[in-house]
Amino acid sequence: MKAQSSKIEARRGKREGSRTGGIPEQIEDGKTGFLFEMGNVEELAEKMSLLAGNAESRRKMGKSARKKLEEEYSLDEHCRKLLGVYTGLLSKA
Repeated sequence: MKAQSSKIEARRGKREGSRTGGIPEQIEDGKTGFLFEMGNVEELAEKMSLLAGNAESRRKMGKSARKKLEEEYSLDEHCRKLLGVYTGLLSKA
């Protein structure tokens, strides 16, 4: 998320993530970054080459990542989701 919060364009190592843990939930493959299978260095190299060779794609991807971060991980959104959890728990009590 740190890379998403920066307003700079995507650069090597900033918009790639392996399909493990919570990374797939944060990166929309091809839109806000690229996903690759963990341990697949050929796939990672291919995705990095795509970014390295296309400044416009890096710019668009960086903007999309920032927008996703602002929409899905803002304080307001976090509070809204937390309130929903508490409301759901209270309705079951």
